Amino acid sequence: MELRTYVSTADGREVMVESRQSWSPAEGAPDEWTIVVDPAVQGQPIEGFGANFTDTDYYNLTRMSPAEQDRALEKLFDPERGAGWNMMRVPFGSTDWERNMDFYSYDDMPEGEKDPELAHFSIQKDIDRGYLRMLRRIRGKYPEVRYIASVWAVPGWMKNNDSLLGGIFLPEYTEIYARYLRMAVEAFAEEGIPLYALTIQNEPRSSDFPNNNRGTPATRFTWRLQRDVLIALRREFDRHGITTRIWAYDHNYDMTESFVDPLLADTEAFAAIDGVAFHPYRGDPAVLGKYTERYPELPLYSTEKTVCEPREMDELLRQLRYGARSYLMWNFLTDECGGPHQLAGNPFRYGKRNLRTTIWNDSGVPDDWHTTGYYGLFAQFTRFLRRGMRQIGCSYGHPEWVTAVAFREEDGPMAVVAVNQTAEEQVFTLRCGDRSTECRIPAQAVATMVSGITGDMESGYPGVDDAPEPPFAHVPAWDLSPTDLWFEEPCRAGEEIRFRVRITNVGDAPTPPNVTAVVDLLMDGDYRAARCYGTVPVLAPGESIVWKTNAPVYDASGTGCKTTWTALAGWHDFMAFMQVGNVPQQENPYNNRCCREYFFEA
Repeated sequence: MELRTYVSTADGREVMVESRQSWSPAEGAPDEWTIVVDPAVQGQPIEGFGANFTDTDYYNLTRMSPAEQDRALEKLFDPERGAGWNMMRVPFGSTDWERNMDFYSYDDMPEGEKDPELAHFSIQKDIDRGYLRMLRRIRGKYPEVRYIASVWAVPGWMKNNDSLLGGIFLPEYTEIYARYLRMAVEAFAEEGIPLYALTIQNEPRSSDFPNNNRGTPATRFTWRLQRDVLIALRREFDRHGITTRIWAYDHNYDMTESFVDPLLADTEAFAAIDGVAFHPYRGDPAVLGKYTERYPELPLYSTEKTVCEPREMDELLRQLRYGARSYLMWNFLTDECGGPHQLAGNPFRYGKRNLRTTIWNDSGVPDDWHTTGYYGLFAQFTRFLRRGMRQIGCSYGHPEWVTAVAFREEDGPMAVVAVNQTAEEQVFTLRCGDRSTECRIPAQAVATMVSGITGDMESGYPGVDDAPEPPFAHVPAWDLSPTDLWFEEPCRAGEEIRFRVRITNVGDAPTPPNVTAVVDLLMDGDYRAARCYGTVPVLAPGESIVWKTNAPVYDASGTGCKTTWTALAGWHDFMAFMQVGNVPQQENPYNNRCCREYFFEA
């Protein structure tokens, strides 16, 4: 039986280069340089790979001639001649990656005016710019493509600042917003674009401040606000027979304890959703493993991050190992400056660079484009891990050697994806049942090994857990985390509160001198309620210091920054959120391990 190996290198010189070899009888127990695959152990299915399709991507694509557009689409979506992408995330209205400042939602009103009846609802701007026509064209050529919709721009009149930019969602518009989303799903369907799933807000905690510092479409939701919209949306979908799936959250791993945990613990909210979406910009993919263990039937998805370098391919690989069913890159087609796009309310452009994207134009001539090295690395996953394949048992390996994940079609071939993020060629033994073969991966490369599985390869296993780990020495590292927080004195709603936080070195090495750190106190998993900051002294492993509020804090009412913060009535979840500066980034510098619930009486 034959093993086909495909290799792509980060420099782009090799893109899915194929070689073939044979399996041999395995002898003895696997050693520490063996990746062991066990098809009898099964995990989650793959649902799709692809990217986000923003106005930036659409603009650069439509600048090409029709022939070059077809060639680019084939490179991305064709399952045999291209990368085989089959899932795309599309916006309802504007995103933060636009060619100009003409941001819009589907129901914009003059400042101060409201439209609770949604009489002005329309997706005509999407139609006029040709965006929906392009989505139909893609799905017409590649019908396996599924579209996932997300909102960046909630209509401003539904928020406390009456603006598309920043602000927090107002609870009195919960039912209206659910109706708005249902109308958008129906409008896309009428245009021939059925939507597989929907998230109600991209990065619901990205709009941190009341003064709209982000300058692009964003909306803040607490977990309670999102819970109520999700429940209302489920009722709305059920009443109208809509089968589009509802995914919750759609933000980073580092904030899940104060947002996703209480959301999933709410029985009605849990019943309303069909999955949870994540972004891996911050935090550790192991968070997915926690939810896979707690809720084994709950689908988990990764919906946004640019994955480019081999070390990031290992991050992608780990997310799959922890249970992710999808992975969607951010932009996929940029100009020579990584745009065009907007930031902080102004046109923003990088200098010329090979930006982290899969297709890049570096000459200013729209038809003069090429794929980057990142295209090939990502294609090692997207081309060979087809929809419906299930994860099977596979030893992980080690980042200083190779790391791996494996999937298999039902009663069909398996595909093992291995990442080499080191600067040297790596050699390992791939073993499945009573067969093994030697594999080599060039430096800074991703390889996919594809093979049929016979009966004898599925019997006589040393299990995955029986494969010894490679003998790499542990490197001690420090890691700061808030480990306790408390309020200095009880208070009532409307009174000022201040807090103290214990900061502990939870690593196994001393902290370096002059480390600066910031600890924010977050309320309801969202509001920044108070802050401590300063220089951390050298702390031995297990040693702690205590800080107290020492900075102006943010007013939860959304009226601006104040020097004090007053409590609001009712239960609130508080989280000490730490950021470490002026040192190389640690393994997890955005710790959220310290949470409290506190009740302020009216």
